Amino acid sequence: MIPLPVLKKHILILLLNFCLGITVFPQATVADTTKPSTIAPIEDLEDFDLDLLFDEFASFLDSISKPHSYFLAGVSLGKGYYSSVNKSSVFLETSQKITYSPAAAYFHKSGLGITATGNVVNDGKNLNLYQVFLSPGFDYLKNRDLATGISYTKYFTKDSLPFYTTPLQNELYTYFTYRKWWIRPTVAISYGWGSRSDYMEREEYITDLRLRRTGVARVNTTESVKDFSLITSLRHDFYWLDVLAMMIIYDSHPRSTLQAGHKNSDSINPAIHM
Repeated sequence: MIPLPVLKKHILILLLNFCLGITVFPQATVADTTKPSTIAPIEDLEDFDLDLLFDEFASFLDSISKPHSYFLAGVSLGKGYYSSVNKSSVFLETSQKITYSPAAAYFHKSGLGITATGNVVNDGKNLNLYQVFLSPGFDYLKNRDLATGISYTKYFTKDSLPFYTTPLQNELYTYFTYRKWWIRPTVAISYGWGSRSDYMEREEYITDLRLRRTGVARVNTTESVKDFSLITSLRHDFYWLDVLAMMIIYDSHPRSTLQAGHKNSDSINPAIHM
């Protein structure tokens, strides 16, 4: 005969197991309430509309690339040709040097922006910041079917440089691109103008049949320049989808460009020999 306290203990254990069984086991399988997909599976890649996919992807990019304000800064390097005066010759000597161009820009989401750029070159003694130019501008960003903008550039160039620089001081630039068509046309117009007076001294050896003498000539050079450029282009973007290479997308941007321009330059060189 089982004692009463032990019997109560066994009954309590049986009740606990019965309750757990009620909690765990009576969970019957319920029907899936998720609606079945109405999109038919793609059996052949040729049946898939890639143009529709890229159009939706472009719309997604447009939605996440709304106009916003940002700041840019950087330095670019390039090789340029510089013409300098040789004291022992009346001809200009051309040499190739590396040009450093630090730049900083700020663009506001309204379309306004400004860019500051400098040109630095080693003139044989040290690094010379010989030119700085500022470019305020405006880009129209409210219409996705087109892109247009205008900018003005003001050039500030040092005087008495050991090499020749262009007298260009001002430049206007405007562009227009229509993005709705299959082929995107672009038209850009640039007009620059400027003038300067440059005073320089050079040693000249004047040979005379009766008298040999060494003199110095001071040359007053006045230069003015007007430059006009017209650029037109046609562009279309092509995309290829490689399914076997882990969905890699290849793109190509062929463009046909036509550029024409006209430059008018005047130079006056009166010389006074001393």
